[in-house]
Amino acid sequence: MGDGEVKAMGLENIRDLVDNYKEEYGVEMYINLDHSPSVDDCKRAIDAGYEFIHIDISQANHEATTEEIIEKTREVVEYAKFTGALVESEPHYFGGSSNVHTEGIDFEEIKKTFSTPEGIKSFVDATGIDTFAAAIGNLHGKYPVPKVLDLELLQSLRDASDVQLSLHGGSGTPLHYFEEAARIGVSKININSDMRYVFRKTLEKVLAENPDEYAVVKQGVGWSYMPI
Repeated sequence: MGDGEVKAMGLENIRDLVDNYKEEYGVEMYINLDHSPSVDDCKRAIDAGYEFIHIDISQANHEATTEEIIEKTREVVEYAKFTGALVESEPHYFGGSSNVHTEGIDFEEIKKTFSTPEGIKSFVDATGIDTFAAAIGNLHGKYPVPKVLDLELLQSLRDASDVQLSLHGGSGTPLHYFEEAARIGVSKININSDMRYVFRKTLEKVLAENPDEYAVVKQGVGWSYMPI
């Protein structure tokens, strides 16, 4: 759940929704607070029982210093110990935006923000995070060209630290990269833009096929406005 979804639905409402589905379907479900821009928002989510917390200071302030990011990330890590929530972070701004883009990808520019073995080790040691958001060619959003991941760099990050690794900006990435990333040790991959794209396109199709129907969800006729 990103910051926008949380503010629209409410922290406690999301917690209750997930808990209800867990009980109804008998499956394990967890909540990840994604790209939370402030320490206070993270603390509120921890208090609400969220299991995964992504503190992303540079999301709100692209010019945030490394020292500021480390200090605020450590504060969240310490607070999370009260519930055992896992904390994720990164040492700098992660490029792109969770949307459908029409422009290509400037790979030379993206490479300037790549993670380094030295960077992951020093950041993990300084903050005590559980998960490191690696930058190896992954980029937020869905683009007209496929993304290219530097798997050799990913392996070097894995060798430099035993912390969990995540890949943000996975939408539009060829599947073989994910398969190899998982073998190397990535434990979480985000594909929010892909899901948003499919949701909207399906919704548009259903609306076009049923121009005279106004019930958002209608049982017994084999369709609903909401592509659930």
